[in-house]
Amino acid sequence: MATAGSGDDQPQDCDTRRLSRQLAQYHRNVKRACWRDGSSFAPGLRPGPELMSVLGTPCDSAGTKRARGTRNVLRAWIPDTIVVRRSGRNAVWLYTCAQGTLRRTENFVGAQVIERLGNLKSANDPVVVRKVPRYSAEGGFEGNTTDVLNTEMLYRTLASETNIPLKADALAARFGPASHNIEPFPMVIQRFIKGKGNNAHVIRTAIQTSCKPRSVVLTNAFRFDDLDKEPNENARLINNAELPFAVNIVRMTANASIECQRLALEIRDHLQGVLGRRLERLVVDTLRDEDGQLWFLQVQGYQLECPSLVRAPSNLSSQQASANASHMASRQLPPVALAARTKAGNCKFAPSGALISLHAPLPGQTRCKFCAAPNLADSTQYMMT
Repeated sequence: MATAGSGDDQPQDCDTRRLSRQLAQYHRNVKRACWRDGSSFAPGLRPGPELMSVLGTPCDSAGTKRARGTRNVLRAWIPDTIVVRRSGRNAVWLYTCAQGTLRRTENFVGAQVIERLGNLKSANDPVVVRKVPRYSAEGGFEGNTTDVLNTEMLYRTLASETNIPLKADALAARFGPASHNIEPFPMVIQRFIKGKGNNAHVIRTAIQTSCKPRSVVLTNAFRFDDLDKEPNENARLINNAELPFAVNIVRMTANASIECQRLALEIRDHLQGVLGRRLERLVVDTLRDEDGQLWFLQVQGYQLECPSLVRAPSNLSSQQASANASHMASRQLPPVALAARTKAGNCKFAPSGALISLHAPLPGQTRCKFCAAPNLADSTQYMMT
């Protein structure tokens, strides 16, 4: 009797263990696809509103570029994006101009946002996606809390959660008075773009200096029009990988991801010009609409390149130290500098026959006087002698 009772419970236990293994594998796949590293961000420029607010070329009130002739332009199509920053800083509007370059401006009011992003003829249709960043206690980026807003919800969000002046008396008469909040809440409000196909998707591309670029597609498990299985609009219209089994993750082939990887490389070059530092890794989210146009959505994560420090070997004879210095310098210096050899009397730190680079260090960069290895002064833990 006891044996029969235990046999009845055994199939349920097997199903529970199988489900737990599948759920653990799903979270591992999501963690691998949603790459994040909170310790590698530049100060004050974490992914989310902080980083989005510095992208693009700044424009004046007339819509023309401030810095004419600048080379650090980003050619990318981005949905109209409103970046709300903390108190004391104006909101930023990111858009793509007619020339296909990404620009930003701070000269706008809430009425212009409603006119451009809203849909007054059908106020209940989804028009924008609101992204509220989540940060850990250590300051790491943990992703966004996303939801879809219609025109009325957009109006109330602008009035109560941002510092953008509305100047929209007609909207107040239509939707009613909205509560005003003095302290803005950092967020990103982006025009809703319906993706190609029957399910919402995001193309996530990761590029790294030491590896080949790779792209994965995060596709919703529910269709856009699947109201019977999922009545919640947020679960059908946008991706939410935090929910169990909410997305399917498929890796793209090299030929299918060429355009995504090219865009990610352009964003990396643009960010390096903005930050003044090289990037070791970058993760970018894009989306392809029903017409086949690729849209840049956000930077999911990035990692600054760490300066390489070469340790001087200890307990070596003078001949071994000279040979080691020549070997290390030959691996780092360009061919034009290999012919330049210094005499022993030129530098008391350089052994006889050591190779010294002819190129001057970059701004903020110094070179070790023993092996000529480059390093950043502000990233060095110890005083270099």
